[in-house]
Amino acid sequence: MTGILVTGLLCGCGNAIPLMTAEQEQAVGEYAAVTLLKYDANHRSRLVDLADYPLEPEAPAPQPAAEPQEPEPEPEPELIQPSIDDAPVESAPEETPVADQSMEGFLGLADGISLQLNGYAMQDSYPDDSNMGGFFSLTASEGKKLMIIHYTLHNGSGTAQNIDFLYDEITFKVRINGENAKTALVTMLEDDMSTYMGTLESGESKELALIFEVEESLDGAISSVELVMKSASDTFTKML
Repeated sequence: MTGILVTGLLCGCGNAIPLMTAEQEQAVGEYAAVTLLKYDANHRSRLVDLADYPLEPEAPAPQPAAEPQEPEPEPEPELIQPSIDDAPVESAPEETPVADQSMEGFLGLADGISLQLNGYAMQDSYPDDSNMGGFFSLTASEGKKLMIIHYTLHNGSGTAQNIDFLYDEITFKVRINGENAKTALVTMLEDDMSTYMGTLESGESKELALIFEVEESLDGAISSVELVMKSASDTFTKML
């Protein structure tokens, strides 16, 4: 069939082969070649209709490995604070007054040593006479008064006795009309009982004083006076 198609294309309807230009011959040749390829059973086009063939899914592109993340810290358990009502209340230790004890016994004085109360006075300054109490004197602050409690320390033991109230660290306080106690002033006066140190010969006496600064309004309005003495472990109270 191929030979018939070529002969027909070249010869036409008559017996004579017409004369053609070079361009016409090239066009006839190309047409004949395309026609031959179209009917050639042994020719297969390299173009394939991909719609007739299922496409294999493309493998996903490799993803970069994720950086390892540190595990988040577990939240700490919330501490429940006790409310004020639930919190244990620690009560301050109560002072335990010493019962059935004398002032001399609480101060640790030797047998035969006595302290005699001579009363108290409200003053603007102490001492009144500059010759008393050595070279020092005290003056009450504005709106205040000095309350002076007078004692006589007597040695009736028969032997000389050393007295040292400063070393014993006794705290002297006064409570007036049942109100908050005031602490005795610590001074350098020779007769200051809170700091007294000295030796009493047998039969000798020494005038001592405890000095407190109190409100001026208390002068003439005092109904009760308590002397409170405290050591490291005990408390002694004596009504004046």
